[in-house]
Amino acid sequence: MLRADVYSLWLKPEDEVYDKLSSTIRQLSKPYGTPEFEPHITVIGTLTGQKQTVIEKLKRLARVIKPFEVKLLDIDYLNEYFRCLFIRIEQTREVMDANTQARTIFDQSRSADYMPHLSLMYGDIDITVKRAIIKAIGKSLHCTFRISDIHLYTTSGAPEHWHKIQSFDLG
Repeated sequence: MLRADVYSLWLKPEDEVYDKLSSTIRQLSKPYGTPEFEPHITVIGTLTGQKQTVIEKLKRLARVIKPFEVKLLDIDYLNEYFRCLFIRIEQTREVMDANTQARTIFDQSRSADYMPHLSLMYGDIDITVKRAIIKAIGKSLHCTFRISDIHLYTTSGAPEHWHKIQSFDLG
């Protein structure tokens, strides 16, 4: 039986913020043997369906979301592989509405637990290591940046196999 592709909708920082976060992710992955990935905020993960249908829905979504600002807050962690170490995102109306609009267009059930974040590490890392990393990084990643487009990624398999399918400007 063929495995269906899995897609995710991402918001990504641009320019210097992208470079700084990408560098941080790379620097953290090396000593701990964790995967490298592009800095992003997941709007919806684990979408399935025909690629062209997903692209058409994404195009509709991009038209209804206007560009907005994102503010990176404190670094935090959970005992979850994909939220091992992450930066919390301020839960503004625009950020939360992007998720709500996406869930509506993609016929996804509402998620009361949507927590916008930007991951820095994936993996199973000891809590003492996570705390040491947070202490070392401190507030150096606090910033605000503009989101002006939305990206469709295939996220089937391991992070090294993820890649961008398409992106659309917002508004």
